[in-house]
Amino acid sequence: YAKGFGGTEYDQVTNAIMGIKAIAKEFQTVIYVPHQANRSGDFGKEPKMDEGRGGGTVEETSDVFITLWNPDQANQDGEEQVNRGEVFQRIRKSRQGGVGASARYQFAPLTLAMCPIDDVLYERALDERQYAMAGDSWKEAVLRHKNKVTEI
Repeated sequence: YAKGFGGTEYDQVTNAIMGIKAIAKEFQTVIYVPHQANRSGDFGKEPKMDEGRGGGTVEETSDVFITLWNPDQANQDGEEQVNRGEVFQRIRKSRQGGVGASARYQFAPLTLAMCPIDDVLYERALDERQYAMAGDSWKEAVLRHKNKVTEI
C-alpha cells in the first residue's frame, strides 16, 4: 500500500499511515495495520517500536501499538531447536491505557489460531501442534477436533 505513494520510503509510510488513519476516523472503525519490524536481525526478541520501516511515523500516529514476537526464532544455527510454538504480545503504546500489558499464546499452525495460555482452547492448540508435527493437514486436524480424536 505504501509503495503506491511517491517520495522517499519515509514519505511513503507516512502518507500510507495518515491515509489509513483518515479512513478509520471517517468510518469510525478500528483498522489493524501489520508492520514489518525487528530489522536488526535480533530474531526471537521483542521488537522495539522504532525498528520498523518508517517506525517513527507508525508509532507517532497509532492509538495502540502492539508488538508480537516468537521466541522460537531466537534459536541460532548449531543450537538445539526448541520450538514451543508460543507467541508473545505486549501493548507498547495505548492512548486508552494498559501500556505494558502482555499475553502469551499457543500458536495452532494448521488453523492459524493463537490461543491465550489461560483459554479453554489452549490444550486444543497444543494438540493441533502435535498433529501438524505428525504431518496432518488442516482438514485432518479439523476432523480430529470435531470427533475429539487426540491420539496420533
